[in-house]
Amino acid sequence: MWAALHHSNPAIRYSLISYSITSEREISVRYSVIRQDKNQSVICTVIARDFDKNIVGQIDDEIGPGLAAFERTTIVKSRGPGVNADVISCRLK
Repeated sequence: MWAALHHSNPAIRYSLISYSITSEREISVRYSVIRQDKNQSVICTVIARDFDKNIVGQIDDEIGPGLAAFERTTIVKSRGPGVNADVISCRLK
């Protein structure tokens, strides 16, 4: 029972909303974050992938204390042409 409750209510939830290829070496990524404690800082790792699913860009997007639920748009610079993007993790700082 504890495991089910613990894993069904994580400290941070995140979800990719959309991404847009702004240039050959840049992708704009929009995602949402919900955190239980709005006073905690969060670091989200956002990546860009090429056609062969290789990671061509990655950033750690740090979000300070503030709202518990919000949307964020960030730019991922890539070393080659990116075709998609994703948020692979968010963690407390």
